[in-house]
Amino acid sequence: MAEYIEREAALKLAHYDDHDVPVIDVENIEALPAADVAPVRHGRNICDEIHGHIEFKCSLCGCELSTVYGGKNDCGMDGGYFNYCPNCGAKMGGET
Repeated sequence: MAEYIEREAALKLAHYDDHDVPVIDVENIEALPAADVAPVRHGRNICDEIHGHIEFKCSLCGCELSTVYGGKNDCGMDGGYFNYCPNCGAKMGGET
């Protein structure tokens, strides 16, 4: 798995020589702890009209995000959008 470091921490280790050229101490950068990150998964809200109600689901795992009773298949309805999927953690609003 890839390791990531924080940009600010790495920049603090850089210094400049007599000609204002940045010098990076590779050993100090290698000693920086890896940041605790996870890859971002992108999904989208899928809405289906089923038996008189609308179900909003995650495009990645199929988790039902919400149900709106009545109305037509309108993905702009309140309650149908989530910022992320509570099941798989996918960030909503992106490409699958």
